[in-house]
Amino acid sequence: MATTTFTITTFSPVAFTTSRALATNQHDSSAHADRRASTAKVVRWVDGDTVKTSVGRIRLIGVDTPEEGQCGYTQARKLAQRLAPVGTTIRLGDPPSVQNKDSYGRLLRYVNHGRIDIGLRQIQAGSAARYDSLDGYDPHPRETVYRQADLETDPYCTPAGPPPPPPPPPDLTSYPPIPGTWDCPTNAPIKGNRGETEWIYHLPTNKYYSATNPEECFATEAGALAAGYRPARV
Repeated sequence: MATTTFTITTFSPVAFTTSRALATNQHDSSAHADRRASTAKVVRWVDGDTVKTSVGRIRLIGVDTPEEGQCGYTQARKLAQRLAPVGTTIRLGDPPSVQNKDSYGRLLRYVNHGRIDIGLRQIQAGSAARYDSLDGYDPHPRETVYRQADLETDPYCTPAGPPPPPPPPPDLTSYPPIPGTWDCPTNAPIKGNRGETEWIYHLPTNKYYSATNPEECFATEAGALAAGYRPARV
């Protein structure tokens, strides 16, 4: 009588679970590799709070520097370039309380070069502390320090006050000379002399001022010109 042999293959839940976990970890590692990056090299500063690096574009946490075309943009960008020049290795801080990226896809990080907190230095130079819990965004560990620095620092550009009043119009009045003299009053020292062919006005600094007997006097050159005089050549 023939004997039939059956082979039973068992399925190991442990092996399945382990394989699934490895696959999940590999996916998470790829998706969040940038969060573990602790250093990067500076490629280019876009402005004072955004830098292109070897691990992607980074937006500094908690600071808002002026945009291109705004007052202070050049100063903020040059400060960032000076604190962390192109090719510099910077240290990236990634607080768990802050989301990984902003709505533009930029990594949200603290940026330090050595002991220098570039975000704090930007605020101390005149940029604003922004985008923290006081503005309805994620809280971050340095926001108290940043906000205090903001309070203690004048912004790059203060709001413009009212425009200055326009200057008064020039005095065009013709004043009479001092009677019995060749002198003009102190408030109208310009001498107007009417010659046979032309009318000439003399300033106190002109060569023949003292020797000129004026027909009328003026407080301003505009007044003498309006009356038809030309300036003396010497």
